[in-house]
Amino acid sequence: LQVKDIFHRTFDYDRDGLSAKEEEALTIELEKLYKSLILSDRKEMQVLHDQFKGKEEDLGAENP
Repeated sequence: LQVKDIFHRTFDYDRDGLSAKEEEALTIELEKLYKSLILSDRKEMQVLHDQFKGKEEDLGAENP
């Protein structure tokens, strides 16, 4: 599934209502947003993982 397809399905806009140039510009911006969201999710998951590992190590030190 491509970003363009997601955009069309999500916003269900009339494809004839936009010029090809406008549609391309929207698609480019949406791809940037999508990549940004994925990167943010990865960073957040890494933070949660690091926090979990830190707590796991703390518990291991308390209970040898």
